Amino acid sequence: MLKLTQRDWLLIEGLYANTMMSFKQIAMFYFDERSKSTIHNRLTQLEQGGIIKRFKMGRILHHLRETEIGVVFSLTKLGLTLLQAKTPDRSLRIEPVPINTSTLYHDLLLVDVTKKMECIFPKMSFVSGKLLGLPSQKMKRIPDIIGHGQETEKMMAIELELTAKSEKRYRQILTEYRIAQEFEKVIYITSHVSIEEKIRSLLTHKKVDGFARPGTGKFYFSALNDFFKDTANLNLTNGTENLSPVKETLYV
Repeated sequence: MLKLTQRDWLLIEGLYANTMMSFKQIAMFYFDERSKSTIHNRLTQLEQGGIIKRFKMGRILHHLRETEIGVVFSLTKLGLTLLQAKTPDRSLRIEPVPINTSTLYHDLLLVDVTKKMECIFPKMSFVSGKLLGLPSQKMKRIPDIIGHGQETEKMMAIELELTAKSEKRYRQILTEYRIAQEFEKVIYITSHVSIEEKIRSLLTHKKVDGFARPGTGKFYFSALNDFFKDTANLNLTNGTENLSPVKETLYV
């Protein structure tokens, strides 16, 4: 059987937490400064060992723009079983999460969001909400990403909004989050200011535009373009308070 290295286990953990990654993301996060041929060879070995599986995606169309994806990788059932055996104190999802090509751009961007959140809140762990998308789960609202703090049952929900939903749908989602006491903070990362303003207006029952930013309680916001800028200057705001990046004032 293939002998797994420390890097392999980190990659397996990353593929589990995010459910999938593109070749470019794997190279960036787990094979820093390694040649493309070295990365290809190791991924091929992991694939031949039955631990990971590749999916050829090529180009996808998002908002009428073509984006080159190439290939994405996910864990096989064997890979998931090996991870469960290595960490018996955890209860993992052993069935692979299906890849949805219609949301592929969004789902891959979630990987980048997760990695950024790990930098902002290094004492928290973040996993895809898809890991909880099971009939047996009692959680009514499943976020895109879930953040867990150390020694606390409180969680952070992260939602990535690339396109606006209807007001009716947003009201339903926001009500579910208000009721869900397990989520102490809800962070919305939006691709356009109009989406943020729409959600804020529904939360505050006031028209929100321009510089008007009424308080939104446990709901915090960041523009997608700003989110990936310098961490030290990042603002996650609810209109009256900013979450302090890296200082970890939330979950310790």
